[in-house]
Amino acid sequence: MPDPVATIRVLSLVKARITAEMENFLGDDAWAAQLLARLLQVDQIPIRMMALETAMGEMGDNRMRAKFFDVVDSTMADLKELEVTGQSLDPELLPRVTQIRNSIAS
Repeated sequence: MPDPVATIRVLSLVKARITAEMENFLGDDAWAAQLLARLLQVDQIPIRMMALETAMGEMGDNRMRAKFFDVVDSTMADLKELEVTGQSLDPELLPRVTQIRNSIAS
């Protein structure tokens, strides 16, 4: 049986590596992409919306909010383009992104 502490350490290292790769690839947008990815993992709509409201409230200024909106907006555009080209998408993904976009746009 694997050691739980060792397993947690390995998972922490993997998460750190993924985060570093995202930051290298996305640059300044990495934090916004990570936030969106975490929000999209929340299945319950009220909890997702509460998490979104909390995250928006913690953003220090309008630039951060605008950057997050840009990431959400470009993600939605990319997903719509994939859908038009016939790419297989999780059927819940586009509605979740749309809901987040509409919530922060209003």
